[in-house]
Amino acid sequence: MCDRGNRYNIKEKLVPSGEPFNFKEYELIEALAELEHEQWSHWITYQDKMMKKEGGLALIWWRTLATAPYWKLTEKQKESDREWARKVLQVLKRHGISVSPNKPERGKQT
Repeated sequence: MCDRGNRYNIKEKLVPSGEPFNFKEYELIEALAELEHEQWSHWITYQDKMMKKEGGLALIWWRTLATAPYWKLTEKQKESDREWARKVLQVLKRHGISVSPNKPERGKQT
């Protein structure tokens, strides 16, 4: 676990010697890692709830879903993934990475 009050000394632990270190990059990595943990925590809590409710059927469902490529997911399942992708964009924007809004071309999915 990173000591937030001592960020500068963490450099040696995160970046192999000789590689350039960008402090903003470190902050972005930490913000994305924090978001990833939030996503994992949300997922595991939901999975635990489903296992208690559905038992073995939930495990079969998760295994099926885990092996499905994105394009085979339902729109509801894709939207759940998009929700987390939007959170990643928010983190990127907060760290000064500009993202131009665009609309998918007619007939194409993003």
